[in-house]
Amino acid sequence: MMKPQTTAKTLVVAVPLAVGLERGLQESLDGRRPIPEYVPLSELHEPYKEDSKFDTAAFVENLEGPGIDTGAPVTRRPGVYDRMSHIDVPLHSKLDDIAYADKSTLDGRIQRTLAAKPMYEAASNAWGVPSTIIAAVLMQENFGDPMQMNMAGDGGFGHGQLQGRKAKELGLETVGHSNAYQDFSHGDDIAALLRSCNYEASCAEEVEERASPLKAIDGTTRNLKDGFDRYRNWDEAIQYHRGFVNQAIGRDYLRKVKGWQAAIENPSTVEGALQDLVERNPGLTRSQFEIRAQHEAHNWDLPSYTGRLTRIQVPGYAKHALIDPGN
Repeated sequence: MMKPQTTAKTLVVAVPLAVGLERGLQESLDGRRPIPEYVPLSELHEPYKEDSKFDTAAFVENLEGPGIDTGAPVTRRPGVYDRMSHIDVPLHSKLDDIAYADKSTLDGRIQRTLAAKPMYEAASNAWGVPSTIIAAVLMQENFGDPMQMNMAGDGGFGHGQLQGRKAKELGLETVGHSNAYQDFSHGDDIAALLRSCNYEASCAEEVEERASPLKAIDGTTRNLKDGFDRYRNWDEAIQYHRGFVNQAIGRDYLRKVKGWQAAIENPSTVEGALQDLVERNPGLTRSQFEIRAQHEAHNWDLPSYTGRLTRIQVPGYAKHALIDPGN
């Protein structure tokens, strides 16, 4: 399957900010000239080190770009998907080496889901779906694990466990030719793809867009919004995501999701999960975990998704990294 051409991304690190910087940055977004007064990462020789004293949290410049078109039908493939690509920035700290609690436990689900928080909050802002509903669906459907296959092997995959046909209806590209809501051969196709990619999401995403945590979260969020538009309440929207509205299966699903939602909204429960996380990972602080979650979102091209030029704090440097989301 051919992938649409994507716009090359530029990662640069600021050396002092100059007068007229915003104009220069906006012009770079428009493709008129490169970002000025910056040194490419390749020219920096200081090795990257995480700095536990460095401030957390990325922040976003108010520079509007294309981003998600929320005026389009909620089930239509967002045009921004064709501009998004995985940007494996070596400077960025990873989530891969973090030890989580078992995914079947409450702590394990919360920890993995919080690793996707920058992405599900962006989707919440884009489509108006409460962020804790999105988080609770991820906790229920895939334990917060972005590479989770459906336990039955019937074709559900990734954040939100969109089935093959539903993913296609939402405009995501999928591996194989499945056109069913439940398809065990499609599950086999996904399993074979993951093995061939050595379970690397960036490899699988080339032909199966549910492997992109950001696109899968966006698709799940749009499906919840579609349910809300149909039924005008969130309880039935949640059941709609399961595929059984006002039936026993749907009501049981709603009960479970609302239980996870109550947990992710409970500060003491989240506090306990985060405390468990740092105890499992000597030397990892909560602020470093938040930074890694931000960097993971940027590696999956959050700036293109939001349509904003995003300035990320880079641990180990008293500078900022800037990602140009492209045109």
